[in-house]
Amino acid sequence: MLESMRTCFDMKILHYSFGLPPYSSGGLPLYVKDLAYSQKRNGHEVNILIPKLCFTKHNRIVKRNGIIYLESCLPVSSVFGMRNPSDYIQKFDRSLIRNFFDQLKPDIFHIHSFMGLPKEFLEIAKQSKIKIVYTTHDYYGICLKCNLIDSSNNFCDEFNVKKCAKCNQINGLNKQVAYLINNDFYKKIKNNAFIYMFKSKYRSNNVGKGKQINFDDVICTEKKIGEYEKLLNYYYDMFHMIDIFHFNSEISQEIYKRFIPDIVGKVVPITLEHIKDNRSANHKDSHQKIVIGFIGRKEPYKGLNILLHSLKKLVGNYVCYLYGDNFSEYENEYVINKGIYSSSELSNIFHTIDVLVVPSICKETFGFVALEAASYGVPVLMSKNVGSQCIFENKNDIVFDANVASLVEILQKFINESGDKFYPKVNKNIFNIDYHSESIIRLYSTKGDVL
Repeated sequence: MLESMRTCFDMKILHYSFGLPPYSSGGLPLYVKDLAYSQKRNGHEVNILIPKLCFTKHNRIVKRNGIIYLESCLPVSSVFGMRNPSDYIQKFDRSLIRNFFDQLKPDIFHIHSFMGLPKEFLEIAKQSKIKIVYTTHDYYGICLKCNLIDSSNNFCDEFNVKKCAKCNQINGLNKQVAYLINNDFYKKIKNNAFIYMFKSKYRSNNVGKGKQINFDDVICTEKKIGEYEKLLNYYYDMFHMIDIFHFNSEISQEIYKRFIPDIVGKVVPITLEHIKDNRSANHKDSHQKIVIGFIGRKEPYKGLNILLHSLKKLVGNYVCYLYGDNFSEYENEYVINKGIYSSSELSNIFHTIDVLVVPSICKETFGFVALEAASYGVPVLMSKNVGSQCIFENKNDIVFDANVASLVEILQKFINESGDKFYPKVNKNIFNIDYHSESIIRLYSTKGDVL
């Protein structure tokens, strides 16, 4: 009885993330921070473990300023993929891990990514009867480029080791570059204007051209293919040690179960601390034109080209604002480059636009931007590939196929009607991080198949 009460009210939770804000950007690190703080506010003992680059072969686990650092020479990957898969399989001192778990005594080991995490951590957690939970923020471990988008910028849902090897060889990072982008100094300066320009140019040269690649023409030795197969099997072994999967959307659930059919878990949509229910406070600026908004990067898999081609076919008085990157090359009479924005500007952005379009080609495991728009009462039109569609009660009215014809049809309806069916219908609890945190605590306590 006491043990079951402890499970509910005072859990010891260890989160693993590949990084934390401000040096690691994106939804995953921010979610880990916000979830951990919420759990701590609600009486749980919470620690966060993140990898830290170490140029020696001596593994260490050290705690500084409330964060536990896993010091090893294991590189952290990126959406570019990896040139040498053998760099990502390195033995870690098992006695060090065992002592770490013995001292911390966590009830839950909540993993948010396999990036930088040695398999030995899961093996010893299992031996120590620590429950292992995994949140499906991306597809790393299934896809070494994280997003199931191949080097031709096409969706890839096949398990083909040879193609995977060739895809990663085309523009994958070597160990030295992976180390560089995970260096503390680089993390501090990465948002510098010059560095940002360099990164944008690299993205454009490597993943932004959208040219079709004949993978049969890419040379990759059988030895190298074998190394990729070994790494993928390494991650599949890790996946099979997970007790409960936290699927952050129905889309991530479908993809993960397609590749790993025997896993168990539950769909629990995610949120962030700064996302509040601002729907009643949202008073639209008055303007004559319908303002269409796009917030994101200009990588092809985000679907910007679908939106741009759709705009040419629309009839009506409208303008499109592009936020999140330098879009000056796309500017014309109905497309305006708004550039990079800060989180403090989101309120003004959502007061300005009439509808947000999320035209992703890739299978987004969630998509916080749609949730943020919904929190301000802004209608969202999203492709069927966006995971956060699961939070909308009226998703049949706002979801389109990821192609020009389908987007034109739904956008034209919005311009013509702008009716109530387009406005977000969601439960206000979706905007409450503490409510979400309670849902995750209940997930921790679940036994067996929770589908």
